[in-house]
Amino acid sequence: MGTQWAFYDPANEEANRLKRVGGTLHMAAKGKTPSDCAPLCALVGDQAYRVIVDIEADPGAEGGILLFYNRRLYAGLGFGSKGIVMHRYGLQRPRGAIPGQRDPGGSAVSKLSIRLTNDRNILTIHTSDDGRQTWRKFDVQMEVSGYHHNVAYDFLSLRPALYAAGQGEVRFRNFTYEALT
Repeated sequence: MGTQWAFYDPANEEANRLKRVGGTLHMAAKGKTPSDCAPLCALVGDQAYRVIVDIEADPGAEGGILLFYNRRLYAGLGFGSKGIVMHRYGLQRPRGAIPGQRDPGGSAVSKLSIRLTNDRNILTIHTSDDGRQTWRKFDVQMEVSGYHHNVAYDFLSLRPALYAAGQGEVRFRNFTYEALT
């Protein structure tokens, strides 16, 4: 996967949670939230960037993408069979159904594309449930300049991270990183 990827606070044999099959990263779920599931983090050096990933979650699992500092401080978006979960200041805030689930006769959404844009510490989130054809802007932007060691210790950096919590597995496809000017 490259040296830029590492689990946060990994247990022994943490890498056994991962397997790559045909361009898809399969991550076994662990814990209940990003704070206790050992997210897979990427080191980046840009002050403005965009990350996009296609996510598919098993029933009982929750997966998503975050800007992760440590178990006390992270922000981003995840989803599972219960719908969307916004993460802010290291707290989970259930947001209800994924937009497509509100449609009459709509079934549970198990796939979602999430785009995080970190533009000099302003986090903007978009979602797509139609294969990245259309994007919906999430209704909350987050200011994340306070996500650092003076607030939460640890002397780390704010990093994009993939997480899988709950039971089952979460699959991540087509991860892209783009530096912004």
